[in-house]
Amino acid sequence: MHKYNLRNGDVISGAILAALGTFIVIQGAIWPYYTPDGPGPGFFPIWYGVLMVGLALWLIISAASKSKAEARSEVFTIGTRRALMVWLGLVVCLVAMAWIGFTVAFGLYTVFIVSYVLGRSLFAGVITAAATCAGFYIVFWQVLGVQLPFGPWGF
Repeated sequence: MHKYNLRNGDVISGAILAALGTFIVIQGAIWPYYTPDGPGPGFFPIWYGVLMVGLALWLIISAASKSKAEARSEVFTIGTRRALMVWLGLVVCLVAMAWIGFTVAFGLYTVFIVSYVLGRSLFAGVITAAATCAGFYIVFWQVLGVQLPFGPWGF
Protein backbone atom coordinates (compact mmCIF):
# COMPACT_ATOMS: atom_id res chain seq x y z
CA MET A 1 0.00 0.00 0.00
CA HIS A 2 1.37 3.40 -1.01
CA LYS A 3 1.27 6.24 1.51
CA TYR A 4 0.81 9.70 0.08
CA ASN A 5 3.02 12.53 1.28
CA LEU A 6 0.45 15.29 1.86
CA ARG A 7 2.65 17.36 4.19
CA ASN A 8 5.04 18.20 1.38
CA GLY A 9 5.47 21.92 0.66
CA ASP A 10 4.69 21.33 -3.01
CA VAL A 11 1.33 19.80 -2.12
CA ILE A 12 0.44 22.77 0.08
CA SER A 13 1.57 25.37 -2.47
CA GLY A 14 -0.25 23.44 -5.21
CA ALA A 15 -3.45 23.56 -3.19
CA ILE A 16 -3.06 27.31 -2.70
CA LEU A 17 -2.41 27.82 -6.42
CA ALA A 18 -5.44 25.66 -7.28
CA ALA A 19 -7.59 27.83 -5.00
CA LEU A 20 -6.21 30.99 -6.62
CA GLY A 21 -6.85 29.58 -10.10
CA THR A 22 -10.42 28.71 -9.13
CA PHE A 23 -10.93 32.25 -7.84
CA ILE A 24 -9.58 33.66 -11.12
CA VAL A 25 -11.96 31.47 -13.16
CA ILE A 26 -14.93 32.52 -11.03
CA GLN A 27 -14.04 36.21 -11.32
CA GLY A 28 -13.36 35.90 -15.06
CA ALA A 29 -16.77 34.28 -15.59
CA ILE A 30 -18.42 37.55 -14.53
CA TRP A 31 -17.14 39.29 -17.67
CA PRO A 32 -18.25 38.46 -21.23
CA TYR A 33 -16.28 35.55 -22.63
CA TYR A 34 -16.80 36.46 -26.27
CA THR A 35 -18.08 39.65 -27.92
CA PRO A 36 -19.00 40.48 -31.53
CA ASP A 37 -15.51 41.95 -31.92
CA GLY A 38 -13.76 38.79 -30.72
CA PRO A 39 -12.61 37.48 -27.34
CA GLY A 40 -14.05 39.49 -24.49
CA PRO A 41 -12.51 40.59 -21.20
CA GLY A 42 -13.31 37.24 -19.58
CA PHE A 43 -11.51 35.14 -22.18
CA PHE A 44 -7.94 35.46 -20.88
CA PRO A 45 -8.69 35.19 -17.13
CA ILE A 46 -10.80 32.08 -17.61
CA TRP A 47 -8.14 30.24 -19.61
CA TYR A 48 -5.38 31.51 -17.34
CA GLY A 49 -7.28 30.20 -14.30
CA VAL A 50 -8.02 26.86 -15.96
CA LEU A 51 -4.33 26.44 -16.84
CA MET A 52 -3.32 27.42 -13.31
CA VAL A 53 -5.71 24.88 -11.75
CA GLY A 54 -4.53 22.14 -14.11
CA LEU A 55 -0.85 22.75 -13.41
CA ALA A 56 -1.52 23.04 -9.67
CA LEU A 57 -3.31 19.68 -9.68
CA TRP A 58 -0.39 18.17 -11.59
CA LEU A 59 1.99 19.58 -8.95
CA ILE A 60 -0.15 18.15 -6.14
CA ILE A 61 -0.37 14.70 -7.70
CA SER A 62 3.32 14.48 -8.58
CA ALA A 63 4.44 15.74 -5.15
CA ALA A 64 1.99 13.63 -3.17
CA SER A 65 3.00 10.46 -4.98
CA LYS A 66 6.65 10.82 -3.91
CA SER A 67 7.61 8.92 -0.81
CA LYS A 68 8.91 10.83 2.19
CA ALA A 69 12.42 9.48 1.57
CA GLU A 70 12.39 10.79 -2.01
CA ALA A 71 11.15 14.19 -0.83
CA ARG A 72 13.91 14.42 1.79
CA SER A 73 16.64 13.45 -0.68
CA GLU A 74 16.12 16.67 -2.66
CA VAL A 75 18.68 19.21 -1.51
CA PHE A 76 19.07 22.96 -1.75
CA THR A 77 21.15 23.01 -4.93
CA ILE A 78 23.22 25.70 -6.58
CA GLY A 79 20.44 26.17 -9.12
CA THR A 80 18.05 27.09 -6.35
CA ARG A 81 20.57 29.53 -4.92
CA ARG A 82 21.04 31.14 -8.32
CA ALA A 83 17.28 31.49 -8.81
CA LEU A 84 16.92 33.12 -5.41
CA MET A 85 19.81 35.50 -6.19
CA VAL A 86 18.10 36.51 -9.44
CA TRP A 87 14.82 37.20 -7.58
CA LEU A 88 16.61 39.18 -4.88
CA GLY A 89 18.48 41.15 -7.54
CA LEU A 90 15.19 41.89 -9.30
CA VAL A 91 13.69 43.25 -6.09
CA VAL A 92 16.73 45.48 -5.55
CA CYS A 93 16.55 46.59 -9.20
CA LEU A 94 12.87 47.53 -8.94
CA VAL A 95 13.44 49.51 -5.75
CA ALA A 96 16.51 51.23 -7.21
CA MET A 97 14.60 52.29 -10.35
CA ALA A 98 12.82 55.00 -8.38
CA TRP A 99 16.14 56.68 -7.54
CA ILE A 100 18.54 55.92 -10.36
CA GLY A 101 16.17 55.28 -13.26
CA PHE A 102 15.35 52.26 -15.39
CA THR A 103 18.41 52.31 -17.62
CA VAL A 104 21.01 52.40 -14.85
CA ALA A 105 19.13 50.01 -12.53
CA PHE A 106 18.45 47.48 -15.27
CA GLY A 107 22.00 47.79 -16.55
CA LEU A 108 23.42 47.04 -13.10
CA TYR A 109 20.95 44.16 -12.71
CA THR A 110 22.09 42.70 -16.04
CA VAL A 111 25.76 43.02 -15.06
CA PHE A 112 24.93 41.26 -11.77
CA ILE A 113 23.18 38.37 -13.51
CA VAL A 114 25.75 37.87 -16.25
CA SER A 115 28.87 38.37 -14.14
CA TYR A 116 27.96 37.06 -10.71
CA VAL A 117 25.11 34.59 -11.18
CA LEU A 118 26.20 33.11 -14.50
CA GLY A 119 29.92 33.46 -13.77
CA ARG A 120 30.89 35.22 -17.01
CA SER A 121 33.48 37.99 -17.20
CA LEU A 122 32.72 41.54 -16.11
CA PHE A 123 33.36 42.64 -19.71
CA ALA A 124 30.65 40.26 -20.96
CA GLY A 125 28.27 41.60 -18.31
CA VAL A 126 28.89 45.23 -19.30
CA ILE A 127 28.49 44.50 -23.02
CA THR A 128 25.29 42.54 -22.39
CA ALA A 129 23.92 45.32 -20.18
CA ALA A 130 24.73 48.00 -22.77
CA ALA A 131 23.08 46.01 -25.57
CA THR A 132 20.03 45.20 -23.47
CA CYS A 133 19.53 48.79 -22.29
CA ALA A 134 19.96 50.06 -25.85
CA GLY A 135 17.36 47.54 -27.03
CA PHE A 136 14.90 48.65 -24.34
CA TYR A 137 15.51 52.30 -25.27
CA ILE A 138 14.87 51.65 -28.96
CA VAL A 139 11.78 49.50 -28.42
CA PHE A 140 10.08 51.48 -25.66
CA TRP A 141 11.17 55.09 -26.12
CA GLN A 142 11.57 55.27 -29.89
CA VAL A 143 9.15 52.70 -31.33
CA LEU A 144 6.36 52.60 -28.75
CA GLY A 145 6.76 56.09 -27.31
CA VAL A 146 6.62 54.83 -23.73
CA GLN A 147 8.79 56.62 -21.20
CA LEU A 148 10.56 54.37 -18.76
CA PRO A 149 11.46 55.69 -15.30
CA PHE A 150 14.47 57.97 -15.55
CA GLY A 151 16.94 58.98 -12.87
CA PRO A 152 18.70 62.17 -11.89
CA TRP A 153 20.91 61.99 -15.01
CA GLY A 154 17.94 62.20 -17.36
CA PHE A 155 18.05 58.57 -18.57
